[in-house]
This record gives sequence, C-alpha cells and structure tokens, in this order.
Amino acid sequence: MKAKVLNLFGLMVILSLVFMNTASAQPTTQLPVSQRLQIAQVTRGDSMKNAMRLPDGRVRVLVQLSQAPVALYQGGVSGLKATNPATLGVKKLDASSPASQAYATYLKTAQ
Repeated sequence: MKAKVLNLFGLMVILSLVFMNTASAQPTTQLPVSQRLQIAQVTRGDSMKNAMRLPDGRVRVLVQLSQAPVALYQGGVSGLKATNPATLGVKKLDASSPASQAYATYLKTAQ
C-alpha cells in the first residue's frame, strides 16, 4: 500500500511539473515569411559563396532544371521517346524502360 501511495505521489509531482512548465512557457513568435525567406539567384558556374546562408552556416538550395524530369518528359528531343505516363496512356512511370533510361542519360549531359 505504501509503495502505491509513493508511486501515485511521484506521478502527481511529475504531472504538476509538466503542467507548470507548459503553462508558463512563452509562446514562440515566428517571423513573417518576408523576414525568414531570402532569395539569391546562384547560376551554374557561380560559387556557393554567393548563396544565402542560414545562421548556422548551411545553405538551402532549390534547383531548377533546364529540362523536364523523366516523369514529366513528353517528347520533343530528336531520337528520345516520351516518358511521361499520361502522354503514354499508362498510370505509372516505368523508370527502367529503355526510353526512361535514354532520357535520364541525356539529362546527365544536358543539365
């Protein structure tokens, strides 16, 4: 019986500490997007020193490809068949198909 009372008392102390810390915690304020987001255009050949750095030194980068990815390629490059599932009338991309492999190889040289 004594052990149950001690366990119950310990649980009550822990819960009260958790609720006290939660209630007294200051709400975090988040900066508006315009103050959090900085955009710098770094083009191919530029060094990363021109990129915007986060406070911890890391760099966030969005890469915009100059050609369509394999899943969206609808054709148009001489000698390369379309790989886009909707264009082919299928539900799923077949990344192992000869057309997908050929276009992926083309992208490695074109990008």
